[in-house]
Amino acid sequence: MKIKYTNNDFLNRKSFMLFIMKTFIFLFCTTVFSFSPGKVFSQNAKITISADQAITVDEVFELIRKQTKYTFIYEDGIFNNLPKVNLTKGVIDANSLLEKSLSYGNFEVVVSANNAILIKEKAVKDGEPVLIKGVVTDNSGKPLPAVNVFIKGANTGVYTDFDGSYAIRVNSQKAILVFSYIGYKTKEIVVENHTRIDIIMDVDSYNLHEIVLSTGYQTINKERATGSYSAANMQVFDSRRGNQNVVSRLEGMVAGLTVVPGQKGTTGSRNGSQTTNQASVIRGMSSIQLATDPIYAVDGVLVTDFSIINPNDIEDITVLKDAAAAAIWGAKASNGVIVITTKRGKKNEKTSINYTSYFNFEGKPDFGYGKLMNSSQYIQAARETFNPTVYPWGSLSRQFVAPHEAILYDQYRGVISQTEADQKLNALAATDNRNQVENLWYRDAFSMGHSLSLSGGTSAYSYYTSVNYIDTQNNRPDSENKTYRISFNQDYEFNKNFKVYLNFSLNNSSSSDGRQISILNSFLPYQLFKDEQGNSINMPYMLGWSEATRLDFQARSRVNLDYRPLDEVNYGYTKNKTLGFDLTGGFNLKLYKGLSFKGTYGYIKTDGNSKSYDDAKSLALRLQVLGLTVAPTTSSTPVYYLPTTGGTYVTGNNEQLNWTVRNQLIYNRNFRNEKDQLDLQFGQEANEQVATGNSMRILGYNQALGTYPTINYTTLANGVFGTVPSFRGSYTTLPYSSILEKPTRVSSYFALGSYMFNHKYGIDASWRVDHSNLFGSDNSAQNKPVWSIGGKWSIGRENFMKDIEWINSLGLRGTYGITGNSPYVGASSNSDILSAATSADLAGPSLGISALANTKLAWESTKTINLGLDFLLIRRTISGSIDVYDKHTTDMLGRAPLNPFTGTSSGLGNIGSLTNRGIELTLRTVNLQVKDFNWATSFVFSYNKNKLESYSASLATTAQEVMALNYRTGYSMQPIFAYDFVGLDNMGDPLIKLANGTITKDPNIAKPEDLKYMGTSQPVFNGGLTNTFTYKGFSLTANMVYSMGNVMRNDVNTFYTGRMTASAAFDGNINQAFANRWQNPGDEATTNIPSYVPQAFTNLDRRNTDYYIKGDLNVSDASYVKLRDITMRYSFSEKVLQSLHLAAFSLNLQMSNFMVWKANNADIDPEYNNFNQGVRIIPQTKHPVNLSLNLSL
Repeated sequence: MKIKYTNNDFLNRKSFMLFIMKTFIFLFCTTVFSFSPGKVFSQNAKITISADQAITVDEVFELIRKQTKYTFIYEDGIFNNLPKVNLTKGVIDANSLLEKSLSYGNFEVVVSANNAILIKEKAVKDGEPVLIKGVVTDNSGKPLPAVNVFIKGANTGVYTDFDGSYAIRVNSQKAILVFSYIGYKTKEIVVENHTRIDIIMDVDSYNLHEIVLSTGYQTINKERATGSYSAANMQVFDSRRGNQNVVSRLEGMVAGLTVVPGQKGTTGSRNGSQTTNQASVIRGMSSIQLATDPIYAVDGVLVTDFSIINPNDIEDITVLKDAAAAAIWGAKASNGVIVITTKRGKKNEKTSINYTSYFNFEGKPDFGYGKLMNSSQYIQAARETFNPTVYPWGSLSRQFVAPHEAILYDQYRGVISQTEADQKLNALAATDNRNQVENLWYRDAFSMGHSLSLSGGTSAYSYYTSVNYIDTQNNRPDSENKTYRISFNQDYEFNKNFKVYLNFSLNNSSSSDGRQISILNSFLPYQLFKDEQGNSINMPYMLGWSEATRLDFQARSRVNLDYRPLDEVNYGYTKNKTLGFDLTGGFNLKLYKGLSFKGTYGYIKTDGNSKSYDDAKSLALRLQVLGLTVAPTTSSTPVYYLPTTGGTYVTGNNEQLNWTVRNQLIYNRNFRNEKDQLDLQFGQEANEQVATGNSMRILGYNQALGTYPTINYTTLANGVFGTVPSFRGSYTTLPYSSILEKPTRVSSYFALGSYMFNHKYGIDASWRVDHSNLFGSDNSAQNKPVWSIGGKWSIGRENFMKDIEWINSLGLRGTYGITGNSPYVGASSNSDILSAATSADLAGPSLGISALANTKLAWESTKTINLGLDFLLIRRTISGSIDVYDKHTTDMLGRAPLNPFTGTSSGLGNIGSLTNRGIELTLRTVNLQVKDFNWATSFVFSYNKNKLESYSASLATTAQEVMALNYRTGYSMQPIFAYDFVGLDNMGDPLIKLANGTITKDPNIAKPEDLKYMGTSQPVFNGGLTNTFTYKGFSLTANMVYSMGNVMRNDVNTFYTGRMTASAAFDGNINQAFANRWQNPGDEATTNIPSYVPQAFTNLDRRNTDYYIKGDLNVSDASYVKLRDITMRYSFSEKVLQSLHLAAFSLNLQMSNFMVWKANNADIDPEYNNFNQGVRIIPQTKHPVNLSLNLSL
């Protein structure tokens, strides 16, 4: 043990040794007098402090030694963990100074006869009551009153006074003190041998104020930010473990972010992999031709999607919404930015291990949601609509004839009697195939995941690493999906001036599928797939030919034309693999006072490959062979132009390569005793995204031997005459695809600047110019900058606000700026782009203009004004922000009609404008906080209204054409128009009212001006409400989401003419409402459902059933409120954790998707309805259940 002494008067080794001997002889051979630190010196001992200063305890003892005759002896380093002592200029009592210096620990002071003071840590016997004192402050040193201080696992607790002080008595050194305060992270401290514990509370990451936000280019304190930023509630985010989609997890958490939920919002991967994304919009749609989703960034580098990220590795998520927040990302950030920061190790922290596991059960699709007929209803409707006069048997040789139709035609033709027909039809009416559909074609879907992470660090190095495994079993048999992820984040601090970080992640996913048919509840409700003996049922009518025609084709070609869907499952497969690699690194080098250089570099590569095989036994290949087989009669020897053995083997490869280089020169400086702060940045950035892909197709491939025959593709493309099923057959699919390459290159220069004056008044600005191959080459397009400016006034820090105790913080901010939305690859070019026509039917080769040159094509420009108010009220129990914005998008891309003599009928240009206006509210309250119980609420509200002000001259001249578009000048985006339906006439035909007041059923008379605007399918209001209740180790969190102000078309009957039969798409069932249609004169008084007209031509010539289907009576309010998920959590007590040698252990149970309220009366769940088409979407799951655990070592 190294001993430190403060007396420097020893002139030689002899005198020093003499002093040591005397001191220890006194301590160990005589009575020792022990004092409290406040009673060591005489009352007259005073110490003079020459200036205001903060010094270490060692320096305090040196100060006392110089002004007294006392010498201190203590173990070297014993005070290293104690804070500096703040001293004020003047004279202080020596005892008071000593007590103040040692008040942060539990020390014993021993004084010898020769004025030697020995200081050592006091040994506290476990079980002996000890009074713990301390002060609780925030990061700025401000005392925090009413902090709840209690002993974990006991009923003992106190609250801090107005000066932040507290005193609590504990009975064990192993006792854990818990410090809990509204808006701050709860802290737990083991008492050990301390008698004084001072705590600095860290602001909760979800609290509005003092959040450190990451923009991808810089970190900024929320309290200083002028722009509109939102931080996700990571507690709710982490609880949604059964959902691996990052964007989907954010639903209802961020004001202004609209996540399209469920299957409607599922979109394809942006990087060519097999993963999916969830569609989302920030502050409304701002484009027609271009994507409206936000861009994504991880650790400061753009990514195409979040599939490579393990959600458990995410530390925080920031959503950038206005120009001041997002403009730094340049001409691609008009739709906002979602920025993710991943977890990192902490310095000087021992290795911690965390394990998370979950099991998510989804079950089978909710077939009961569809309002389609059962077998009895269907057969009854088939009897009523059967019309062999309009559709004679002889005209159906090449059409679908379902089993019930065959029976009716056989009876009509006299093949069977009425009694036999009734028996057969009754048997079908009594047969229900729903059980077989659910159990043969579907299974219970579930997923499970495991994640293991390690983190820790030393003073110079820290790390975080994780491994993740996910096994997803969807609801289709013979399919699987597995994902493996590895990540490793490292931070090196070589010295105080040079820091380096390196992030590495690897994602490997694989999936496989058999040949399942696409079937739900829309197929013939009586058609079984297995007989009572378990044999697959033959369904040859699904080929679309009469039985006689099918047998003739089969006999001539000698190709088996039976069709047993269950057997087809094993006749092919598709396998996909994706390997993603992400390497991001950077460094920070301090150059001079306040001046530093920051480099950020990223390299991301995703490789995907797929292969599929369909055997010659599959129906698809048998029909393909049949279509190119020549056999005039049954006695002819068939000539096959396609292989009859082996199978079709298809491979595909895609690659997404992204790299980023960013260099930043940063200057930070404080002025006027840190009252003012200046931040400046200048930087250069270059990035490239290149997507490539190709595919290959082999016919007649033998999997076992790896062989295949030679195919004359020229002959097949030119066509083969006299084939069995038709006059001429052809095959134009090439054995290879051209290599697709889509490069996106951007070179940029940018600058950032901010100044905070007196901690009250802030101003910031950003500027960036992008040069890209996505824009036209003209200088007007290439040198078009994006920029922003903003200011903030921290009103709460003004002197006139000090006496308003219920306002803890208040800030007013405003911003204005311009952001962009880049065109897609190939939108602009310096020259006309020509393409060769590949059709073999042309008389000769030809060229066409695929894209006209447009050197001035620019990115869509969005100007945004944002005003915001941040507040913290009533002892920090209420916090939140209000934002009001106005977005005006100009130079929208659209196609303008051109003179046909230019070689093309239209060209792409910057031709439109659009406005988005809205209000956002984020509110967080702590409603009740007592000893063991806490109730907190978070509320998110968003309002957005947009209007397309101008756009390309519409080519739509009829009402039907207008309704087919998702835009119309002068209206909100995604408008829904409807006919003014006024009822049925005495023939059951729908009537509408025109703009001039005329009542008509003329099928072609309606013009655009005759339509009624019903509203938009986009939600006008949306958000979420979260309530969290905690009691000791238990917590209950209920997350509600709401979507309001939009409309949708109802799912109504659409069958009014033709035959009730099947199709190759496994449909044929109809809406139950068909039974309530108009059938006799006078029914128009009781029903609005049009009559059935057998003859399709008569139906089209006499009336327009869309007048009813798309009438205003069938447009409903799409508003709803759902309990998105409810989570119950139990965290084990400290006593249990100690017995298990764990740092933390919790169990979670979550259930999802419960409808609370919906505005429509049609029993439609708006999340599972196509708003524009009025078609119900069968939910793939009803109420998922998730079980998870989390433990730490």
